[in-house]
Amino acid sequence: MNRGRYIVLEGPEGVGKTTQIQELARRLQAAGLPVRTLREPDSQSDLTARALRQLTQDPRYPMNTNTEVLLYNAARSQSLQVIKKSVEQGVICIVDRNYLTTLAIQYYGRGDVPDYETINKIIAFAVNGVEPDLCIVLDAPVQVLKERAHSRGQGERFDNLDEAFLERVRAGYLWEAKQRNLPVVFATEDAEAVANNIWTLVAETLANRDASKALAAISEPVSVGQIIHEKKQATEKASGTGDKEDMVVANASAANSDEPLVEKVDGLFRITPAGKNYLSDAVTSVDGNVYAFTDKLSPITIAAAMARLSRRGDDMRLYLDGGLQFSTRDEYRYTESLVYPVLGDGARSVLVIGGGDGLADRELLRQPGIDKIVHVELDPAVITLARTTMHQANAGALDSPRVDVVIADAMAWLREPHPDVVPAGGFDAVIVDLPDADNPILGRLYSQEFYTLVTRTLAPNGLVVVQSGSPYSTPAAFWRTVSTIQAAGFAVTPYHVDVPTFGDWGFTLGRRGDIAPIPTVPKDAPPLRFLNQPVLNAATVFAGDVAPQRLPPSTLENPRIMNDMRSGYR
Repeated sequence: MNRGRYIVLEGPEGVGKTTQIQELARRLQAAGLPVRTLREPDSQSDLTARALRQLTQDPRYPMNTNTEVLLYNAARSQSLQVIKKSVEQGVICIVDRNYLTTLAIQYYGRGDVPDYETINKIIAFAVNGVEPDLCIVLDAPVQVLKERAHSRGQGERFDNLDEAFLERVRAGYLWEAKQRNLPVVFATEDAEAVANNIWTLVAETLANRDASKALAAISEPVSVGQIIHEKKQATEKASGTGDKEDMVVANASAANSDEPLVEKVDGLFRITPAGKNYLSDAVTSVDGNVYAFTDKLSPITIAAAMARLSRRGDDMRLYLDGGLQFSTRDEYRYTESLVYPVLGDGARSVLVIGGGDGLADRELLRQPGIDKIVHVELDPAVITLARTTMHQANAGALDSPRVDVVIADAMAWLREPHPDVVPAGGFDAVIVDLPDADNPILGRLYSQEFYTLVTRTLAPNGLVVVQSGSPYSTPAAFWRTVSTIQAAGFAVTPYHVDVPTFGDWGFTLGRRGDIAPIPTVPKDAPPLRFLNQPVLNAATVFAGDVAPQRLPPSTLENPRIMNDMRSGYR
């Protein structure tokens, strides 16, 4: 008897899993194949699984998240045995959800289970090796998800939660899909087009008699942008027409028009009329003073975040995930304080992690002797923004031949050797300029393990500086960052300055070993608007209401900094 297949459709509420499961089952049945549809962990054929799941849904039985995770996985263990037996009997099981939902909701969405390793161990124990032959993650913008859930009129548990929660859940699905090499289908088109994309992936799996080989064949890392690009190519080839592509602005050559989207005039990049037309599907306003990016710009971004630029007169402000990243009115205070203390005297090579606005690169290019800058940024949309709209603010730094921009997840990048861009002896300086760790994706980049990876790329006498938040507004998060860097093997010197739009803002300067670095302004630094040696000396002094704290480090197993951030601002 031929073995069946275990196929999962995953994704947040409202993404259309039920519709697509029904259509996939119809197509398989039309092909004469035995099909069974199930919802995991609520198996229609296992009373124990159903009873356990119903217990988690019954408001008469309040429970904490740990209990809920354990009950869900107990039901999962029961359900998977039903699936396993059906597959062994040659049946194709199409299943609504699997353990990604537990991670997306309980871990990423609620954050009530901060221990990623433990929750995965619980899942692994329940799954006991019964993995899907194919798991497809369906994705759609949060606004679309909310509208669909509302139109259904269902009181399902997660449909009516706030938008920030749904954004975290969506980001969790996308992050897990990326880490596990799962295909993602962007589900905002009509149902038939989405079904066709799913059918292509399923057909590949069914065509290969060895399911493990089939899974390997379809589970190479696939981004939403790539799927959209391939999908459009297939549609255009079949129809002979070309609609405007769902965009990733960084790939300007993907536009259907032969007219360039941007042009360089007198050394500055400007958006052409064709570029504005192309952007119209990705930003809410092409010409307005305040505008926001839609999901089409960077759908697989680590936090599925919205970026916004706001202009008021000469003041331009960038927001990511709703948080202010800089204001051109006073960003020089932040940027100078971040960059110059880490350069010491004679730094020639610098690694920049985050800070996709290019402002740190601008200052590095002003410093004599800097001949190599490697900039690692997750989101190509931010880099595109830096090279166009923010070009004047960063003086076109990212277009300098001395700057190599790498689009990658910083932690994954640091784990691998990169002899093509990393100097033989390591970087003289590393600048870590990331948003605050208020979600699991960013929390891992504030972990002891992350800072330990940083040491691999640092020269023996090199320095690292980390944007550490506000010692006044979020003191626990600030001192947690300081302690975590220290736990990774650095001797540290924290310092803080006043940035009017941020308030009291702090940084951590570190050097491997036992001798803490003394923050200094390089002797050959260019003229600076804010930072000088007396200011920097004073910056290392902390008053009684922001006094130093020694705290346990934040780790991948226990991301304490997330709880620090979630405890709120004072």
